[in-house]
Amino acid sequence: MNILISIFETVVRLVTWPLAALPGSLAYKIGETGGRLVFWLWPGRRRIALENIEKSLALGALPAGRTARDLALGYFGHMGRSFIEILKIYHGRTDHACDVVRVEGEEHYLKARAGKRGLIMITGHCGNWELLGLAMARRYSTRYSVVARAQNNPFLERIVDKIRAAGGNNIIYKQGAVRRILTELKHGGMIGILIDQAVLVKEGCAVDFLGRPAMTTKLPALIARKTGAPVLPVFIHREDRGGHAIVFHPEVELSRTENKETAVVEDMQKMTGFIEDYILAHPEQWLWGHRRWKRAPERIFPPAGSSTDPTGAGAQEQENHGPQQEKHGRGNVRQGGNYNQSFRKDEPGQVPHRQNGPGGDQGQK
Repeated sequence: MNILISIFETVVRLVTWPLAALPGSLAYKIGETGGRLVFWLWPGRRRIALENIEKSLALGALPAGRTARDLALGYFGHMGRSFIEILKIYHGRTDHACDVVRVEGEEHYLKARAGKRGLIMITGHCGNWELLGLAMARRYSTRYSVVARAQNNPFLERIVDKIRAAGGNNIIYKQGAVRRILTELKHGGMIGILIDQAVLVKEGCAVDFLGRPAMTTKLPALIARKTGAPVLPVFIHREDRGGHAIVFHPEVELSRTENKETAVVEDMQKMTGFIEDYILAHPEQWLWGHRRWKRAPERIFPPAGSSTDPTGAGAQEQENHGPQQEKHGRGNVRQGGNYNQSFRKDEPGQVPHRQNGPGGDQGQK
């Protein structure tokens, strides 16, 4: 098997080298055109993206004025450009990729690192998220560990691992990840966790995401509460004038709710809000082709025994309903209409502001 994987990787390197060697502007134009072509040639992924965007538009969770097809085409074009950037990284042309990255909110990162308790960085499948880790490693001359799911395809796994490790970063696979995460944080390490993928019901909690319940990992909240490590949201986005911006936000203040289960859900709702803000500012640069709302319940119920459900009836109702596929009904989740009022197209160098003080941004933005 190892021989076959090595042969496959050699073929991939030979086939992709001409694209990686092209000048940036030409290569990215080819990538964007190719991504838009994939929109038409891959009906399954096109259908997922369009369905996700259409439902978000119908709920008022995205700004009006653009069609689902327009946004989906922009998303596929963005992914095509990101593919070219990743190819350049794979072929060792990391200088070019990192030279066009600037940083905002660096003071938040430096403050979080000063505590020497380790650092949990949360992000999502936003912008070119693979470039985020490499650019940070080069700028700060330090490495961090990324929590990732192993690829189902062993032929692709070696290639993906090499790209992610290009800046000297480590990969922590989800299975058995907690022990390694705790060890890294104990020694002052940095952990990167992407929080916007659908997880199994037993692994996560349901939060409101773009007006619909979505299953979300509880890992960053649980680890932060156990270790005291700060949680720092960080994102990367592609700029209209070219290049990328990495944006650090202030440290997330964890919930003070006494019920631990409720507190973790509130933590993850707050963290998920940063993904929502990103999508509002950069709607074409999020991973619309992922079934984000699969396994989610129709409604979000309070944890059993919490202050909002002292009898435990909510948990029983959740069990009776069971995980279901997403539907148009929103149940008792937050209404999405207020998103149109808060949305604005940010000027270059600006990002939406999120309050992190006590009681801030829970439920409303």
